[in-house]
Amino acid sequence: MPDIAKLVTLDLAAKKLYIDGAEFPWWISEEGPTFGPLTDPRDVRRVTLTILADDVEIIPEGAEKMQAASEATDD
Repeated sequence: MPDIAKLVTLDLAAKKLYIDGAEFPWWISEEGPTFGPLTDPRDVRRVTLTILADDVEIIPEGAEKMQAASEATDD
């Protein structure tokens, strides 16, 4: 499991998003990132954003197992 980000910075004036100090390199939708309540310091922080893309590929769960099984029966 990957680590979670240590700090997400949303600079509203510059319209930029930084994750652990690195600027997010891709276009973000017009509505921008949204975030959960920041009132309770014990809560896990959540940031949600829509990433724009020319195309999307979805690989279903178990696809690697299906591919391996198919290759094994081809032999």
